[in-house]
Amino acid sequence: MFNRISFSLIYLRRFFWIIACALLVSCTQTDQLTSQEKSMLITEHDFIDFEISKNKKIHGKFNKQRSYIDHNTTLEYETTINENIYLLNTFSLEKNHTNAVATAFSMRTGALIGLKLGDMANEEIPLKNQYNGKATLLLLKINKEPVGNLVTYVHDKKVWFAIFTGFYYDKAKDFEAVFAPQLEKIQAFSSFDN
Repeated sequence: MFNRISFSLIYLRRFFWIIACALLVSCTQTDQLTSQEKSMLITEHDFIDFEISKNKKIHGKFNKQRSYIDHNTTLEYETTINENIYLLNTFSLEKNHTNAVATAFSMRTGALIGLKLGDMANEEIPLKNQYNGKATLLLLKINKEPVGNLVTYVHDKKVWFAIFTGFYYDKAKDFEAVFAPQLEKIQAFSSFDN
């Protein structure tokens, strides 16, 4: 009986190792993005009106993660310029529209829970133009004072999520004047070159 259990445990361990290895190779991650991939993300240089970055150097880090199991690719740019200025944005190409909606919902919900724990409130700013998808702009506040924005945009199987603090848009028209080209670029995107 002992040999059977021992024998079964050996095969069970091997099975779990095979599963673990399969999960590891099912996902790739790199900080090397193509120019096309980088163009799907915003950096501090997209906020010219706020004079956040006085030089042409990019302060943050790019990241790309591809999941072969979920059939999605996620691009990310994140930077902290000083204790007040923070920017994170992601662009995800999902398997289908349902997955895109679920990704946007989970990213937004997770961010809002984290912000609420940090005593940050939010107020939705309605956008007139939805760019043939679903665009949402939230004004983030601490002690009723604006401190940043959270943006989600879903179009077909694409998701763009951005959160930034240290600067903000409190009017839809000001936001759209800056970000309409970005949302239109995401709307027109069909696939990565590589």
